[in-house]
Amino acid sequence: MHLIFLPMYYAQSWYLVVANFRTGRFEVICPISMDCNEIERDASTVIQNFKWMFKLAYPHSVRVNVFKMSTTTLIASSAKNLCDSGIFVMKFMKSHDGDKQRVTF
Repeated sequence: MHLIFLPMYYAQSWYLVVANFRTGRFEVICPISMDCNEIERDASTVIQNFKWMFKLAYPHSVRVNVFKMSTTTLIASSAKNLCDSGIFVMKFMKSHDGDKQRVTF
């Protein structure tokens, strides 16, 4: 288990948060080319909650320190409108291997 996908719905659009344990970072994937500031703020809350829940579930984990994982935001250009965002999120979860930065299909 090196990837945990968290599909999120915010402001009538789906986006994806990926906890990538292989690279040691959280990836926030915005599905459409738009101002992602609101999504980044929402994702920040999701990531903080994930960190605390992970720490509660695995209190003695020495292999992974989620509090030291960085966060990066990637913008995908495949989705043309808000309705496409859910389809994009499903496709990305199916194709993402944790190493590639490719976010278009």
